[in-house]
Amino acid sequence: MQASQFQSVKASIGSPPNTRSAAPLYLLWICLIAWAISFFLPTARTQNWDHEKTMFGWEAAWTALLLFILPVKGAWFGFFPHVLPVFANFFMLWSPFQVKRLKEARGRTFALAFTFATAIPVTLLFLPSTIGWIGIVAFKIGFVLWTLAILGASAWFCWMGWRSGLALLPSAALIAALLCGLYVWSPFREDQQQLARRQLEEKSEQYQRSKRYEDEEIAAMNAIAQNGLLAFNEPMSQSQVAELASELWSTDPYSPQELLAASEHYQNPTVVYELARRRDCPPEALEILLQHATEKEKMTASQEVSPQQLYITIAKNPNASPTLLLRMLRSESAAERAAALGGSKLPVKEKIGYLQKGCSLSDKTEIQAVGENTDTPVEVMECLANNPWAAAGLAANPNTPTSLLDQMSRSSDPWIAKDAKFALTQRQSN
Repeated sequence: MQASQFQSVKASIGSPPNTRSAAPLYLLWICLIAWAISFFLPTARTQNWDHEKTMFGWEAAWTALLLFILPVKGAWFGFFPHVLPVFANFFMLWSPFQVKRLKEARGRTFALAFTFATAIPVTLLFLPSTIGWIGIVAFKIGFVLWTLAILGASAWFCWMGWRSGLALLPSAALIAALLCGLYVWSPFREDQQQLARRQLEEKSEQYQRSKRYEDEEIAAMNAIAQNGLLAFNEPMSQSQVAELASELWSTDPYSPQELLAASEHYQNPTVVYELARRRDCPPEALEILLQHATEKEKMTASQEVSPQQLYITIAKNPNASPTLLLRMLRSESAAERAAALGGSKLPVKEKIGYLQKGCSLSDKTEIQAVGENTDTPVEVMECLANNPWAAAGLAANPNTPTSLLDQMSRSSDPWIAKDAKFALTQRQSN
């Protein structure tokens, strides 16, 4: 009984497939024709080093065949998975000669092998483009038609071999994976590749800019060493400004004539600022620098060094003459008048007269300068105690009475109270 059942099962497995519900032969030929057409269509956009090109189907097949057959190039087989789809072409060429074998049970072996071979091209969609020495950037219509043709041919063989819907499941899964790779994964990967290329280009440009700046920096250093402070003409490059400012910031000695000539020659805010900072800058040069600062204040464009910084630096220079400081104090610029108060050589009479007008001032910069000046009269401080613009200056002024700070700490204005409380805390800690 058991032997007879075993013989019946063995016979059903090895018996020829049922000829009912056979798929028309012309479907296979449609797949073969589509497969042949795909060789004359663009199949992929490839990138080799910095060069991109469109590869046609016949070119891709020929390249893969060479890499697979030739002994020298065949060494790349393990590092170039794009060679593997050449197997699918072998099966397509062989398929017309296998149709008659489908009447035998051995035809199923070919169908299984064909299905396995068709899975290889689908995996190309999910491989990193950097694998292999020819990077695939994007797939074209030729690849889609070629893959659908071999998937359709393998599905035809599976149906003819088993006459069951279950036999089509592998092909259906591969088609679903193909569509997912084409319309989901490939666009995402292409976006990532474009982002990576942009980042690489930005790094390259940054490196080139850094290299150019370094070369310009060396050239600027050599120019200063050969020609002194007057080595450049405006407008100057960023590296020239940086090197000249560094040279002026250093303690290298320069004669009054050289500094005067530099103050006449340059109007760049950074260079003017560094010239005004030098202790050996002559009074004549400071007057010229003040003119440059006044001209810069009239400009609406922003500068790396503000005119107010230039005014303060010029006024605090020990070589700033009383005449220069008085001219600043009588200027139409509020920032220039406020900076003049910081000059050590400003005549006392004019300075006190200006400070006594502090209650009538309306400019924020002037009010703050009056509040923090140590020579400001107490009655002016009391007048400015409720002015939020003067609060920070009064709090920082060591001559502000403690009683006035205590009064300010109880102000309804939170900023005035905060500055006063901080100043009281500092005095108590000292």
